[in-house]
Amino acid sequence: MKRALILFIPLILVSVLLTFSDASDSFSSFIKSVSPGIHDAANYVPGNSLKESRFNILPPNFTFSFNTLIYKTSSSENISSISKKALPFTRFYSSKELEDAIKKTNAVPTSSIKAGFVLLIPNSLSAFEIDHRNKTKAKIPFTKGLYFTASSAGRNSIISTVDKFSEIGINTVVFDIKDVEGTLSFYSKNPLVRSLELDKNKTINSLPKLISELKKRNIYTIARIACFRDHIIAKKCPELAVRSKSSKGIWNESSNELWIDPTNKYVQEYIISLAVEVAEYGVDEIQLDYIRFPTASNIEDASFAWHFGSMKKEEAIASFLKKIYREMNLRNTNLSIDIFGVVAWGYEGDINSTGQRIKLLAPHCDVISPMLYPSHFNDHFDGYQKPGDNPEYFIAKGVELVKKDAGGKIVRPWLQAFGWRVSNYNEAYIKAQVKASDSSGAKGYLFWNASSDYKKVYSAYSSKK
Repeated sequence: MKRALILFIPLILVSVLLTFSDASDSFSSFIKSVSPGIHDAANYVPGNSLKESRFNILPPNFTFSFNTLIYKTSSSENISSISKKALPFTRFYSSKELEDAIKKTNAVPTSSIKAGFVLLIPNSLSAFEIDHRNKTKAKIPFTKGLYFTASSAGRNSIISTVDKFSEIGINTVVFDIKDVEGTLSFYSKNPLVRSLELDKNKTINSLPKLISELKKRNIYTIARIACFRDHIIAKKCPELAVRSKSSKGIWNESSNELWIDPTNKYVQEYIISLAVEVAEYGVDEIQLDYIRFPTASNIEDASFAWHFGSMKKEEAIASFLKKIYREMNLRNTNLSIDIFGVVAWGYEGDINSTGQRIKLLAPHCDVISPMLYPSHFNDHFDGYQKPGDNPEYFIAKGVELVKKDAGGKIVRPWLQAFGWRVSNYNEAYIKAQVKASDSSGAKGYLFWNASSDYKKVYSAYSSKK
């Protein structure tokens, strides 16, 4: 009986408090508005770009009382929907965790809540929690990083996984924002995203929460955008796709590799607006992957819009990069680019097909990340019969060559954390790549595994001593 009274009295107080305090208060449109996510530079104030602060302005029906977050239903609601709204204001990472905690804290056995019901939200943040949006441009560390898929980044376990790897020296996390299918991992306000529901299957419930939790752990955060490879938009908005000269339809339509047009102004503005939106959540760095032209075998059949006049492919990519780099600098956010490892060797055929000429790209980014996976070089390349079995050479040589054209910008290679075309993929293979990267003068490295499986990396780091 005493316990019941103890629980009942705070609820009465909460109800009284709520009585006297108010809770705080299509594709065609995308084409017309071009880039709704980009703010006028003259009016931009670093660290003040979001109209809504996660901690100082609460959504309707929420209030803080005695450092406790309280929610009063105005209509019949589901706890699941309430937990999603409350998540950014709590110490929970996933909405499912919070949902279970709300039920337990309020002794609510069902998921449906009637109108006028008062809920205590457990583990709520202080109203004065640190705002992790970028006031200054983050210093780029000597990077020891891991790539995580969107699904991995959205799991409850991501925080404990990061904690585990940070203990052995990992200090950077790369996570997907937009993948090659065209799906987004987070809720976006972009009109094209809203029109096509590109975030319908989002895996990261609260992007600000993920960024905040990583930064609390002194983890450098990188959001990856797969730029011009995009299956969904190419299919649903063929006017934005690379076109076929012969069929007049979508280029390469029967394949699983569809592209949106790097020379189309609306495509460029779409990618820029996504980068701006994510930058304003406070991520340390935006990383651009697939920032190139397609290189499939029937590329002769590909037709491009060339909205910006006649230019070479390398000039088109450099022009786009210059635009997005300007926007990132306005938001105190670093910008990195992924490039084919082979373009470091400077063969004109590779440069002309991809549009990735390092000397032209380097002035418009902070970091260049060549994808120096040894397995991805053709057999007998540079005299090596099996490049996958020679990580020392390809990592060291690749970094050395990129640095020559990088104009002093940071070179940070991608390393291979998978066993494809490798005779003996083990801890020694990981160590050999790290040693080669360090000896070449690179400022750190990133590990890639398409499934985010880093058991070998963990073993290699754990046994380094």
